[in-house]
Amino acid sequence: MSAGSIIAPACHIFVLEDMATTRAVITHLLTHNLQCRVSAFATPDELWAACADQQPDLFLLDIILEGSVTGIDVCNRLRGNEATRHIPIIFLSVHNQPQTRTEALRSGGVDYVDKPFYPEEFIQRVKGCIERYQHERKLAAQTQEQAALLRVLCHDLRNSVGASMSMLEQVRETMDPLQREEYLDICVRATRSALDLIAHVGEYRSLLDGARPLKMELVDVADACDEALNVIRPMAEAKNITPLLRVEPGLVLRTNRVVLVNSIVVNLLTNALKFSDPGSDIWLEARAEPATPTTPRVCIITLRDEGIGIPDQILQTLLKRQLVVSRPGTSREEGSGIGISLVQLYTERCGGSISLVSQTADPARPDIKSGTTVILRFPQPAPV
Repeated sequence: MSAGSIIAPACHIFVLEDMATTRAVITHLLTHNLQCRVSAFATPDELWAACADQQPDLFLLDIILEGSVTGIDVCNRLRGNEATRHIPIIFLSVHNQPQTRTEALRSGGVDYVDKPFYPEEFIQRVKGCIERYQHERKLAAQTQEQAALLRVLCHDLRNSVGASMSMLEQVRETMDPLQREEYLDICVRATRSALDLIAHVGEYRSLLDGARPLKMELVDVADACDEALNVIRPMAEAKNITPLLRVEPGLVLRTNRVVLVNSIVVNLLTNALKFSDPGSDIWLEARAEPATPTTPRVCIITLRDEGIGIPDQILQTLLKRQLVVSRPGTSREEGSGIGISLVQLYTERCGGSISLVSQTADPARPDIKSGTTVILRFPQPAPV
């Protein structure tokens, strides 16, 4: 007997059947004709215990079971559980009355197989059900990936495009030729940064799904920080803040330039500006830390501000994956709430690590200043 092409990748099927002989037959048919793993249970309680630890790709439920609980009752409970509500269910039963079929399908089953069944037909119906389920999961994952990619690009493009728009507004309002030339230069550089982001959509996809490594290159850290400062300049000028830059001469990283500039440093600077009071200070520093017998050479990029700080309840969970924390800035600036989470993702994909410390104002301790320090550590290539 052949069931045609096998399912790929391997799947896991839960079978609920109170007859030992039927359980054995179903398990044999599935494991010998499909690339699958089968867990067979005699009672609903056994099934619930297994569902607490893992979720299968398909449930096969006998309708008539020993005791008062039926397969339809089990289906209703599975559909009411968030973890199992989307997993397909096929019913097995000797009852082929239209009313029973209707009730089973109405409860959430996707198919109904009469007992006794023909092995070939049974295998093909199980195979088709799982293939449809796997295809739906793939489409859902692609949709989530595309949504995440769009969200990331919109977040990062806003900084570069916003800088260009702000400078163009000021160019229109000023008649000073020298100042106009300076502002136009900023517009050109910010627009080029936005175009770089658009051109690197493929790199962003790699960064999000981790399927393949980012394209790396040698990047001058001083040039990267200077480019990032150019992008956030309009926002800095609006708050009367001039970030102080100090980078060790000749510092080079092997990383992705667009990601380092737009998705790491710009995001950190934007956050620091957002939560700093007008006229306060921000420091951006980068230095090399020599190798030791137990540690490699690293580049340390530090961003420090004297802003309002991060409350402890947010600080404790800020670097957890996919956490969205959106707070208005000191001048009521709005944000997406994903800046630090993206910086963490980008930094780790580039082989680095991130840590941060923060202090909010404490009326009882006026001697302690508020502010936040973010520290990035990247492996540094050995000097040539």
